[in-house]
Amino acid sequence: MPTMVFSMLQDLDVRPGDRVLEIGAGTGWNAGFLAHRLGSPNIVTVEYDPDVARGARENLDRAGLGPTLVEGDGRQGWPEGAPYDRITATCSLLEIPPAWLAQTAPSGIIMAPFGIEYGGEQIVRLTVNDDGTSASGRFTRSSAFMRLRQQRTDRLPFEDYLRGQRRGPQPDHLLSQARLPLGLFWGSASAGEKTPRRPHPDRLRERAGQHAAQPSPPAP
Repeated sequence: MPTMVFSMLQDLDVRPGDRVLEIGAGTGWNAGFLAHRLGSPNIVTVEYDPDVARGARENLDRAGLGPTLVEGDGRQGWPEGAPYDRITATCSLLEIPPAWLAQTAPSGIIMAPFGIEYGGEQIVRLTVNDDGTSASGRFTRSSAFMRLRQQRTDRLPFEDYLRGQRRGPQPDHLLSQARLPLGLFWGSASAGEKTPRRPHPDRLRERAGQHAAQPSPPAP
């Protein structure tokens, strides 16, 4: 997602001399951009998965960059390098960990994908208050990131609650089996023409009934 990465870096708005904590090293790409911009000693990136962290370190080494790479729980940040002028996450959140607030410098920025459990994710950009107990800000753009592992919801396997039975062939007159022309649902449009609106469901049912009532042409 190069466009998303660059857009988030633009929103992060780092300045020379800023110290940045990144949560979620991934391939090391984002940390590499930050290290190139601000210098490796000013960047800390935390990765939970040891294998992913190892790959990120190899990539950064090949690029000649050496930000501090920590294997650990991103919710805890990395207090040894605090305070940070910017904290950014490459994973989505249900809530902002308190440790991030405590480790951000006064008037520093926390930026992360944020969303409720069932979607609607946005990038949030927060300014931390002077005592590090709260932050406020706004959403900058939509996003789609994997959830921070420790904030993922445990869900039952599909087979524990989706126990439907396979059904046999349905009568031809049912909508599920009716041979309806594609244009009935979506219309047809050539290049440069506007795509027709989807018909109202009641109109679809009416058309489907008319179509099903028509006699089938004789077999050749």
